[in-house]
Amino acid sequence: MVEPQSVKVGTDKIKEDIKNWVVNNISDTPSIIEVLDAEQFKAANPALYVQVQEGDLTFIYPDKLVIFRPSDHKFVLITPLN
Repeated sequence: MVEPQSVKVGTDKIKEDIKNWVVNNISDTPSIIEVLDAEQFKAANPALYVQVQEGDLTFIYPDKLVIFRPSDHKFVLITPLN
């Protein structure tokens, strides 16, 4: 998946914020997905993506899922992955 340049520049800063605010020991590079269709995410996993909105960014680490909302500059969800 190729990230548009504007998304990539923004995600670099958010990845640093995640390292500093959420878990300091994240050294893995996450998979990053921008939510373009919130209903598609909600249909895939209603309980996990109940609060997701278009424009949110999902950062998928080996052990953790982080959803960040750039429009509000806040974390929507931080949850472990089993």
